[in-house]
Amino acid sequence: MRAITAIVLIFFASIAEAGTRIVFSGIPSVGTTDAGVARESKPIASGEAKRLEVIVTEDGGKYFWASRENKPLIRAENERFITFVAPSGEGYIKIAKPETVQMLRAGIQGYPFTYIEHLTVGLTTYTYFGSER
Repeated sequence: MRAITAIVLIFFASIAEAGTRIVFSGIPSVGTTDAGVARESKPIASGEAKRLEVIVTEDGGKYFWASRENKPLIRAENERFITFVAPSGEGYIKIAKPETVQMLRAGIQGYPFTYIEHLTVGLTTYTYFGSER
């Protein structure tokens, strides 16, 4: 646990020194894997969730998927969501705006998610549902 804490602190310190700011951080609670012939959806344990934390940073007007090898991202926004898309086609992060979260929670009592992270590895997809940190 201390090793993980030390790594996280070093990571955040390096971001701060570089002038990069975190624009989004989220912890997943449910994960789904789909390989076309089999789909699995399961809750994510807290230790695993910390390892799968999604982090989006901004530096000089450019966005990066810091938790996924610092891949470049393109930001898109509409009235309900902010979406960061990897131009490489490897995935996206879709974040509900606060008023959208309120609407979702009013429609579905106790709706727990505020974002999804979707990524592909080959032809297998991984989708994580979670809440902003």
